[in-house]
Amino acid sequence: MKCDNCQAVLSGEPTCPACGTLYTVSGGGGSIPSLVQELETRLARALEGRYEMRGLLGHGGMGAVFLAAETSLDRLVAIKVLPPTLSMDEELLSRFQREAKT
Repeated sequence: MKCDNCQAVLSGEPTCPACGTLYTVSGGGGSIPSLVQELETRLARALEGRYEMRGLLGHGGMGAVFLAAETSLDRLVAIKVLPPTLSMDEELLSRFQREAKT
């Protein structure tokens, strides 16, 4: 199997070893982003009571963005999550933090 983004050979991990793009696996009626699904489950648990997860807005090489309702302020927010496999890369982590600040 090859990465849709850069055409590198995928190694069985949920992200491309060359560019970090999340890739999907087949399942139950369509394509399911396995790592994204895991991230959403963990995020929902971590933010329970403060945010209500509404679904995936998008995903790519830098992670996934979810739509959530912030319960205390009754507003919709976007929450971006960096995959655990990429959070160990200091340069990517720094870029992610700079993006969050902007």
